[in-house]
Amino acid sequence: MFQRFLAAGMAVAMAVGLMSGCSGNSSGLASASQSGTSNAVIALAGMTVTKSVIYRDGGTIVIDGKLADASPVKLRLDGAMGSVTRGTFFVTVAAATERLLDRNEAASIIPVLEKALAANDPNADPRVVEPFVDKLKAFRDAK
Repeated sequence: MFQRFLAAGMAVAMAVGLMSGCSGNSSGLASASQSGTSNAVIALAGMTVTKSVIYRDGGTIVIDGKLADASPVKLRLDGAMGSVTRGTFFVTVAAATERLLDRNEAASIIPVLEKALAANDPNADPRVVEPFVDKLKAFRDAK
């Protein structure tokens, strides 16, 4: 039974990866294209943190924020135990569907989160944001 569940989960994860432009291999789930700077990257650089939470499902971290135009944005690091996308970063902007975060976007968000930490922003809990930033840097620098 568990093997069927796992196989179904992998099929969904691969479909999500393929729809978002990732390759069908397992490393493709955590990496997207590194092409030029997009409008989404520029917009994410202007984000302000409104809430940061770590869940007890194994370590999922969610950081909510607002863009310069007041659109809501949600960053998520999947840390759920047993999840096929564990360790993968996702982003949701406004009412759009959640998608994989690419390395350019990760690079643009790191200074925003570090600035919120340095300013002791009450919405950027250091126990949540610091590990998120560390993992985001590792994702950005991965080959």
